[in-house]
This record gives sequence, structure tokens and C-alpha cells, in this order.
Amino acid sequence: MSILDRIEQLRIEATDNHMDGFYCWDKKKQLYEVLWAAEKGLAACSSFEGENEWLLIKGKSLESLELENIKLKAENAQLVVIIRDMAIKESTNA
Repeated sequence: MSILDRIEQLRIEATDNHMDGFYCWDKKKQLYEVLWAAEKGLAACSSFEGENEWLLIKGKSLESLELENIKLKAENAQLVVIIRDMAIKESTNA
């Protein structure tokens, strides 16, 4: 399993709605540890030719991913409201 695969697995586990907060919080703490270790490792590295250009390309990609994430959160919030309203409607009809 690659480092990126493990990070993705931690993200999934940290956001699993079927698990309790203790479990999810532990996974999020592990993600913080990965972040801090990566920052420490990057700080120890030299700069390389083409690095700034590569970071600019990746940065733009990350911005679009953030926008997609915001849209997904909004859609999820709308779904929660719809499901809640359906449950209320069913309980009043019963």
C-alpha cells in the first residue's frame, strides 16, 4: 500500500458516518501526524528546478478540488434536509 493510498484510507475512516467520534478522531489525528511529518520532511529539502511551476500547476488543481468539495458538502446538506423532511412527513402520516 502506498503512502497516498494509506492517507486516502485514513480520510475515509475519519469521515465514516457509521463510526463513533472516538474512532474518527483517532484517524484524523493520524492524518495530522502525516501532515506534520510531510511538512518537516519538505522543510529539510532543497528547492529544485521546475518546482515552483509544478507547485503552481498542482495548486490550481487543489483549488478546483476544494470547490468540488464545497459543492459536495452543500449537496449533502440538502440531502440531509430532504431526508429529515421525509421522515417528519412519514411520522405525521402514521
